[in-house]
Amino acid sequence: MLLHLGGDISVYKKDVVAIFDLNSTSNAITKDFLDAAKSEKSIIEITNKEKSKSMVLLSSKIYLSPISSTTLQKRSE
Repeated sequence: MLLHLGGDISVYKKDVVAIFDLNSTSNAITKDFLDAAKSEKSIIEITNKEKSKSMVLLSSKIYLSPISSTTLQKRSE
């Protein structure tokens, strides 16, 4: 099954490792992780002008989604 992350991006649910709420994970470790991922160009931002609400971690990529982590969790069930 596919999980729609926003925009025109969908991923296979079996490839999703974790879904994080960006509002509640604003600590130094998360910031360092995102900075490292940006430098490796493994982050894909789905948002155009909207603020990213969640981070979807796959084994090879990270998506920043405008859809809340709660909504994404419900969609994955």
